[in-house]
Amino acid sequence: MGIIFLFCDYPQRDFAHFLSDAVYVVILLILALGVSIIGLSSRRKNISNISQMKDRSRLDVLTGMHNITALDEDRASYYHDHQGVIGMDIDHFKMINEMYGHFFGDQVMKSFSDTFISLLGHEHTYRYHDDLLIGFVDEQACDATQIYQAMQSSLKTLKIDDKPVAIPFSACYLHGDIHDHEDFREMLRNLDFALKEAKGDRKLVSYTLAEAKQRFNEEYLKQRLALYQGDKLTHMLEMNHFYELGAQYLPDMIQPVLIYLNFRNFKGYNERYGRELGDQLLMTLSSRIHEIFDENLSSRFYGDHFYILCEKEHLENQLERLIDRMHSIAFAPPSLAIGVYVFTSERNLYTGCDNAKFAGDSIKENMTLTVRYFDEELAEKKQTYNYINAHFEEALAQHQIKVYYQPIVRAVSKAMCNAEALSRWQVNDQIFAPAHFIPVLESLHLIYKLDLYIVDQVIADLNDKRQKGQDVVPVSINLSGYDFQDCDIVSEIIKRVDAAHLPHELLVIEITESIFVASERMNDYVKAFHEAGFKVWMDDFGSGYSSLNMLKSIDVDLVKLDMKFMKDFDQDESNRLMVADLIQIASRMGCETLAEGVESEETFEALRMMGCAKIQGYYISKPVDLAHLMEKQKTIALESAQESKYCDAVSQVNLNDPFTFYPLNEQLAVKVPPRAVVELVDDTTFYVLRGNKEYYKLIQDVDFSADGHKLIRPLSKPFMEGLHRCFETHEWESIIRSPEQGFYMNSLVHVISTVDNRVAFIIYITYIQKIEDQKTENFK
Repeated sequence: MGIIFLFCDYPQRDFAHFLSDAVYVVILLILALGVSIIGLSSRRKNISNISQMKDRSRLDVLTGMHNITALDEDRASYYHDHQGVIGMDIDHFKMINEMYGHFFGDQVMKSFSDTFISLLGHEHTYRYHDDLLIGFVDEQACDATQIYQAMQSSLKTLKIDDKPVAIPFSACYLHGDIHDHEDFREMLRNLDFALKEAKGDRKLVSYTLAEAKQRFNEEYLKQRLALYQGDKLTHMLEMNHFYELGAQYLPDMIQPVLIYLNFRNFKGYNERYGRELGDQLLMTLSSRIHEIFDENLSSRFYGDHFYILCEKEHLENQLERLIDRMHSIAFAPPSLAIGVYVFTSERNLYTGCDNAKFAGDSIKENMTLTVRYFDEELAEKKQTYNYINAHFEEALAQHQIKVYYQPIVRAVSKAMCNAEALSRWQVNDQIFAPAHFIPVLESLHLIYKLDLYIVDQVIADLNDKRQKGQDVVPVSINLSGYDFQDCDIVSEIIKRVDAAHLPHELLVIEITESIFVASERMNDYVKAFHEAGFKVWMDDFGSGYSSLNMLKSIDVDLVKLDMKFMKDFDQDESNRLMVADLIQIASRMGCETLAEGVESEETFEALRMMGCAKIQGYYISKPVDLAHLMEKQKTIALESAQESKYCDAVSQVNLNDPFTFYPLNEQLAVKVPPRAVVELVDDTTFYVLRGNKEYYKLIQDVDFSADGHKLIRPLSKPFMEGLHRCFETHEWESIIRSPEQGFYMNSLVHVISTVDNRVAFIIYITYIQKIEDQKTENFK
């Protein structure tokens, strides 16, 4: 339009103006074209991203096979004559998970599925549920027996972590004509029954679809259901039957909801109270579910994992009743973690169970919540979970996970004495903090791989600096409780450090207090690390209910005070008192202390005065990569090995009890200040309410005989005057006693409280000298 106007207007304008306007029009056209190109490019990118997300949603995260969602979308492509379907599942897969852990179970499943795909291809193979894999083939071109034998042969040579593993499995082959959705559903149902029939036979079971339909008739199914679909303990539906019936009910429900119920720390409950009481608890929950959700579908999948399929109407009331009924149990059960998934337009039972469990698992550590709905926030977390699960091995191989170091300094010198190794996962310009991926890796039992990767990187960094003649300080690495379950973490670390010829004292082991509480074997692991020459630190000390008892029973070298103590440290007097007490207690038990999360000079100085040995936090430095750490070392002095021993000895001194590590000899053993809480009644009678042994000895030495805790000898006038002054000022008052009664004595007194005619004081003797033998004791 601008061009048309320009040429229509040309006869009335001179050429110079026309040329200027033409340039503007061309520029506008170029800009418009650029905006259009950018818009189209962005749209194409969005379309591409949406397409990629859709493709990913069709894949099973663990195996990479097509999932149940993909099968539901693709089913119409299998409606034709001469259709064949091969099904294989692992025998006793649940038992494998329970005996060897889910991490090993996942490895078995991945190896099983990889072999299946190698024989049948990826395009028409699906992970139908759990360990059941199915593949669609052309009946006329397929030799199912040959595929079964090839599967057997491949699995015989299978190795996991370089160890041979036998995977027993069952297999069946159904073939015939599929015309519609009903035929397709019937085929899948009969495939499931045929596999159960084949269980343990070690041979391929093969039927035509017509034979399978006749064989697995209603009467036969009733007999089979009685054998395998009833949970023996709770008499609830087993998982397979729940899935089968749920798939039938779901399309006709108005607003379906999937509920997942799980006890917090049920394993610990069993260990503490016994299996019999644990079974009783499961039966009680089952009874309550039947009582409240009587007309709905419910199942116990395994262990303490329960599922309910119901309508959303009355849901909140039903859950409230269930929780109240469980709270009323006499034998104090652990609390429930309940996840709820409200179905959207897509009604996939497997997705519903997965999302409900994800919601329930998200609050297992949060004792303040009992019910969690699966929402957009959890959907994003699950997407992150799936990304981490799918890309973790790739991240290790490509070194996307970086080691960051946070300096730790000595409180008395501000010299750098240690560093803590922390992990950061960097994807392009985005960095995943440990709080995002470590819990996921723990739930997947993959955390040991991350921790050993960090150990390898730290060893490489330390050795690189040593070979260049640069000074180094010991580096602490954090271990997860799952490390001790999923591998021999002590041997693995020793093997790596020895292979690199790194002195063991340069690697420090950090273990959180909660791990010590959860595992009775941690003492053995700490002892093993100590015997190998590694120091062991307890992280997050003070976060648990049994911290002091734990410190008494575990031989650690240092305790890191939980970061929560640093919150409002400068303003909260009670917090500071608690930290001071923890430092003193740890010192008496021979442990150094480290405060992390320190952000100000005031906090640093207060902790130094309290006797805290080491300091870590943003006041010193945020976590940095190795290059920036080297820059930091130009401004922060490094503590040498000799200085480290010197400062360790300095930090060990407890000013409140200096004789713990430096005991007095017998001649000086009484040099502890006599202290007592005393009471004055009616301004005449003097009682000792509490006192240390030195005070009671003092009473005998100066001939203050006593009747119980009542002093018989009258108090001197200067002493009484000092008490009166203290009562008036409510400050510490110094009382100097004259030699009238055979001794000099200096005391500090302070009023504590009064009631009626009674006044309580604290008395602290600083100096005493008996006249007879000129024996002097000075406690200042």
